[in-house]
Amino acid sequence: MSRAWWVFGLSLLLIALTGACISSPEEENMELKPTLNLTPYATITPTPSATPIQPPTPTPSATPETIIYKIKSGDTLGGIAARYGISTRELMALNGLSDGDLLTVGLELRVPKR
Repeated sequence: MSRAWWVFGLSLLLIALTGACISSPEEENMELKPTLNLTPYATITPTPSATPIQPPTPTPSATPETIIYKIKSGDTLGGIAARYGISTRELMALNGLSDGDLLTVGLELRVPKR
């Protein structure tokens, strides 16, 4: 008798599975429509940062008014600088001279106005 119950149970299972697999005419005519599901995501929000402080714009220093000095025989950079109250380095910088430059008679130098 246990075998009969086993066959009976298996038959019911097959009937249930077969019924589930057979589609009805209503399901065959059913139209599938795509749906759009939006999932919210985290957004990046910029964090305000400190604005760097700009250093003040340096005020240009007044360039000294200059005059033209024409080199004479016996003149030296040190002597001309002393005469106008500036250092030899300042006189050289003002005229774009380097240590190796030679002074020649007639050469014109810019010197600060007194």
